[in-house]
Amino acid sequence: HEEDERPLDSRAARFVEFLSLRNHARSVSAYVADVDRSSHRLANDLEDVERRVGWLESPQAMQQRVADLERQVAQLQGQFDLLVRMQPYGSHPVAMPPPMTLPPAALQPPMAMELPATPQYPAYSNSGAGLQHPAVSQTPAASQPSSNPALAPQSSPEHGP
Repeated sequence: HEEDERPLDSRAARFVEFLSLRNHARSVSAYVADVDRSSHRLANDLEDVERRVGWLESPQAMQQRVADLERQVAQLQGQFDLLVRMQPYGSHPVAMPPPMTLPPAALQPPMAMELPATPQYPAYSNSGAGLQHPAVSQTPAASQPSSNPALAPQSSPEHGP
């Protein structure tokens, strides 16, 4: 009988060991599932935080962006001023917009482009090289009779009929 009990005891011991290992494997598997759920929640929370603060920029990037925008504003203002100066000063003068308020000195761009006060245009003569705009002509339009109705002087509210 002792020989019959030995294999039975070793089989029982192996079965008990198997059951113990299986329980341990289930426990480890449950722990891994808990860690997985926890890390998934953490990843979702981090994504939520990233969405909330994603629009923020570093102070250095914000200062660089402000400086770039101020340079663009100065350039556009210079171009606008040049365009206003280039408008013909005929019967419809162009009103200048009010000056822009400048930001504090620390935020101003390093150098702004300065334009001449009065643009210099070449003088045109009436020597037949081409027709001249009435606002640029050197002699009054009323003293030059014209047979072409398109070139005849127009009456305006300033000068009367």
